Amino acid sequence: MIDVQERRRFPRRAVTADVAATVPVGVRVRLLDISVAGVLLASSQSVRAGERGRLSVNLEGTPLQVELQVRRVTPAGAAAADYSIGGALVGMTDHVRRLIERFMMH
Repeated sequence: MIDVQERRRFPRRAVTADVAATVPVGVRVRLLDISVAGVLLASSQSVRAGERGRLSVNLEGTPLQVELQVRRVTPAGAAAADYSIGGALVGMTDHVRRLIERFMMH
């Protein structure tokens, strides 16, 4: 068995939620996971690394809006989601950070 070291600094939690994102224009995405540092999105539309936008999501009844910068885009290979998009959450307020932390604890 191979021992794989986790490289992320912050734990992530899988999400099943309705998401709206603008990166930089309206792009329909599915939120796969979230941490206080970033998100993993799936989309049938490609975006470019470096683009900025806004992520709006409802986390267990709590609306969350935060700025997002695309860090990487890779082909996902699945018919339902052609692209995997890794994004960093930027300019996060303490309030938003606490919302995500509370979500992570459930």
